[in-house]
Amino acid sequence: MPPQQGEQKYVARLPTIRSQIYSLVWACALPAILGFALLTNNFIVRERKTIQQDTLITARALIQAVDRDLNTGITVALALANSPSIDNRDFAAFYRQATEVLRPEFPGYNFVLHDRDSVQLLNTARPYGELYPDPLSAARIAQVFKTGKPLISNLFYAGALKRPLAAIHAPVIRDGKVVYVISVAFVPERLGQVLREQLLPANRVTGIFDANGVLVARTHDPEKYVGQHVSPTLLSQFRLRQEDAIEATTLEGIPVYSMYSRSQQSGWAVVIGVPRSAVYAEVFDSITWIMAFLALVTAAGFGVAWHFARNIEGSVRSLTTAAMALGGKSPQQPAAPAAFHEAAQALDTLHGVESELLRYRHHLENLIEHRTRQLESAMREAQAANAAKDVFVANMSHELRTPMNAVLGVAHLLGRTGVSPEQARYLEMIRTSGQSLLGILNDILDLSKMQAGKVELHQAPFRLDDVLHAVASIMSVSAGDKQIELAIGVEVDVPRALVGDALRLHQVLVNLAGNAIKFTERGEVSLRVSRLPAPGGATVLCFAVKDTGIGLNEEQVARLFSPFTQADLSTTRRFGGTGLGLTISRGLIELMQGQITVHSMQGEGSEFRFTVPLGATQVVPEREHGQPLHLLLADDNATSRDCIAAAIAAAGWTCDVAESSRAAVALLRGGTNYDAVLVDWQMSELCVLQPEIDAPLVCMLNAYGRDLVAEDMANGRIAACLTKPVTVPGLLEVVQAARAHVPAPVRQDDSAQPPLAGVRIVLVEDNPINQVVARGLLEQAGARVTLAENGEQAVAQLRRLDCDLVLMDVQMPVMDGFTATRIIREQLRLTLPVIAMTAGVMASEREQCIAAGMDDFIGKPIDVEQMFAILARHLSRA
Repeated sequence: MPPQQGEQKYVARLPTIRSQIYSLVWACALPAILGFALLTNNFIVRERKTIQQDTLITARALIQAVDRDLNTGITVALALANSPSIDNRDFAAFYRQATEVLRPEFPGYNFVLHDRDSVQLLNTARPYGELYPDPLSAARIAQVFKTGKPLISNLFYAGALKRPLAAIHAPVIRDGKVVYVISVAFVPERLGQVLREQLLPANRVTGIFDANGVLVARTHDPEKYVGQHVSPTLLSQFRLRQEDAIEATTLEGIPVYSMYSRSQQSGWAVVIGVPRSAVYAEVFDSITWIMAFLALVTAAGFGVAWHFARNIEGSVRSLTTAAMALGGKSPQQPAAPAAFHEAAQALDTLHGVESELLRYRHHLENLIEHRTRQLESAMREAQAANAAKDVFVANMSHELRTPMNAVLGVAHLLGRTGVSPEQARYLEMIRTSGQSLLGILNDILDLSKMQAGKVELHQAPFRLDDVLHAVASIMSVSAGDKQIELAIGVEVDVPRALVGDALRLHQVLVNLAGNAIKFTERGEVSLRVSRLPAPGGATVLCFAVKDTGIGLNEEQVARLFSPFTQADLSTTRRFGGTGLGLTISRGLIELMQGQITVHSMQGEGSEFRFTVPLGATQVVPEREHGQPLHLLLADDNATSRDCIAAAIAAAGWTCDVAESSRAAVALLRGGTNYDAVLVDWQMSELCVLQPEIDAPLVCMLNAYGRDLVAEDMANGRIAACLTKPVTVPGLLEVVQAARAHVPAPVRQDDSAQPPLAGVRIVLVEDNPINQVVARGLLEQAGARVTLAENGEQAVAQLRRLDCDLVLMDVQMPVMDGFTATRIIREQLRLTLPVIAMTAGVMASEREQCIAAGMDDFIGKPIDVEQMFAILARHLSRA
C-alpha cells in the first residue's frame, strides 16, 4: 500500500544519516564547548577579582599618601603654633618664618593666621600687613576654637584667591586656651600630583573626593570636573563601608568597576575606576588562542564525520531502495555493494523477507475479504436485532399495559359499587400495586428509549409554579401518614414564566422528591429553587431536594446512578423499587444540558442538586393574584416557615411570621388586622382563638392529615385546609376561597352532575375486558356508548349513527385504528374528535396517531381523571 500524502510529508521531515552524524559530533563537542564556556566564565570572574583587589590596594596606598600630605600640613602648622613670634605678637617675624616653610617639597600652598573673629591677621599668599575678614572660614575657625583640635576641611571656593582650596586648621594654644588658628591651604593641583606619582595605567580614571563627595583632584580632565559631586549612590556607599568594589559610571559616562578606599581621619576617599571594556579585553586576549584551537578541533571533527557519513549514507540508500521496492510490490533491483557488514546482512534479510511477504500478502487479501463479508453480515444482523428489540419493547409495553388497564379499570369500577370499608382497603391495595407496576414499566421503557437515544425534549412555554404545584400534590400523597415536614421554596429572583420541557422537569422532580420521602421516616423533605449567575443573562436554575432520611455512605454514592442499583439488598427489600429512577433522572438532566450532584451522610440525610438552563419568556400569562392581602403565618418549622413566607411574597401579599403559639397569640392580640391566618396543624391549639379573630383561619397539613383537625373543621374553627408543601397556586386557591366563605375545590361526589351526561361516544376496542372497563367508566360518567370491536365496525357505525366523539384503539384485527381514522377523515369527511386509546406509549406510535388524523392520545392503563379532562377539552371545542 503506497504511503499517504501526510506520511510522505512526515518522512520528508525526518533527518538524514549525515545530519544525525553531524548532530553526534555536535553532541560530543558540546560538553567540551560548555566546559570551555564555564572555564572562561570562571577565568573572567577570577581575573576581574584580581584586578579589583590590585586596584583596591592601589586606592588604599593613594588615600594613605593623601593622608600623609594632610598630616604633614597639620604637623607643620602645630610646630609653627609654638613659635615665640606669636607670643610676642611679632606677626611680621611669624610671616617670614611661615614663608620659609613653603618650599617645593611642602604640600601646602600658604599659611593663614586667624583670630577668634575669623579675621586673617596674615596670609602668606598676600603681602604682609593686609587684614581682611574671612567669613567663609568662620564656621571652621569657630569649631577649632571650640574643640581645640585640628580640623581638615572639605573643598571650598576661596573668594580672595578665586580658586578652589582645601585646608587644615590647627589651634594655637596658650595657657590651655585657643588664641589663634593657623590654617594651611592645599590646592587641587598639588593633591593631583599624588595621583600622577603612582604611574597608574592610562585607562584608570582616578579621583580624590572629600567627605562631602566633592571631587578634589582627578587624573582625567581635572580642570573640567574638579568641584563636581559624586553620584548619591557612590556617596552613600562611601558612608556605609570604608572600602569596596562596585559597578558605576564615570562623569564621562564610561561603565567602570570602581574600587575606593576612604580615610577614617579625614573622611576623604580615593576612587579608581577601571573600564569594564578594558577588563574584558585583557581577559579575552588571554583566551583567544584557546578559542582558535577549539574551532580547529571542531572543524576537523566535522570533516571526519562527513567522510564516514558519506559511506554510511551510501549503504543506507541501498537498503532504502530495496525496502521501497519491497513496499511498492515491485521486484528488487540489484543494489550497490554495502560499505559495512551490518548493511550487507540487512540486504540479504530483505531479499528473504520479500519472498515471504509476497506469500503472506496473498493470504491476507483473502482473509480480509472474508472478514469484510462477515462484518457486513454482522452489521445487518445487529441492525435487524435493534429493530426487533424496538418492536419487542413496543409490543411488550402494549401487552403489559392492556391487562394492567383491566386490573386498574375494574378496581376503579368496583370501588364505585358501594363496597364495604374493608373491601375499599383491598381495592386501594390493588390500585397501589398496579400503579407501582406501571411505574416500573414506565422506568424500563424510559431507560430503553434513553439508551437508544430516542428521548426528545419538547420545548414550550410553561409556568414554574404549575410544575411545582403538581409536584407538591404528589409529594403530599407520597408522604401518607408520615409525620414529616414538606416544603417547597422558590427564591425571589427566579423567573416564573419559562421555556423548556415541563413534563421531563416534572418527572425528575417527582423522582427525587419521591425518593427523599421514601427514605425519610421523620424530620423534613424540602425542594428549593434558586437562580445561578450565568453569562449573557441566561436563565440557569438550581433545584435542591434535601431530606433528613437514612443517608448514604461514600460507596453507595459512587454507584448511585448505575441502572438497576440501590444502596444494598436490604434497601431493595425494605423500600422496593427498580433502581432506575436516578439513572433516568440523570439522563434527562444531561439531555437538558444540566448536571446533577449528591451530598449525603449516612444517618443524617441527603441532598440532590441539579442545574438546568431554561429560557425565560413573557408568553405565559400572569396568574391573577387579586387584591393585596396581609396574612399571619404561624409555623414552628424554620424550613416550612421560610418557604411559605416566600410563596406569600410571590403571590404579591405580605405576612407577619410567628415561630411559636405564644408569638402567634401576641401578634393576634396586638391589634393588627389580618386578612387570613395560616396555622400549622401542630399548632392547632390556636383554633380556640378563632372567635376573637376577624379573619378566616387556614390549617396547613399533609394530604392525609385532615382527620387530625376534623373536629375543628366541623365546628367552623378552621375555614379551610392548605395542603403542604405550600405552593403559590395552592395558596391563592385556598386563601381566596376561605375569604369568600367558599370551600376550596374538592373532588365532586357521586351526587354531582355526571361529566359526560348525554354525550354519544363510539368506543372502538377489541379486548373484551378493556371493553367492560372503558364502557363502565364512560357510562358511569353519563355517556351513551356504542361499541365496535375493530376499525371496520367503527366505520360502519359512523356511517349510520350521529355521535360526538370516537375513542379508537390502535392495534386491532380486521382493520387497525390508523386505517379506520383515515377513512373517517378522508371518506366520511367527519370532523368529530377521534382520540386514540392504546397501550402503546412509544413516541413513534403517538406520531402515527396524529399523522392518521387523530386529535389526542389516552394511554393505557387509563388515568380516569386525565381521560375525563381530555374528553372534556375536545368536547368543549366541538
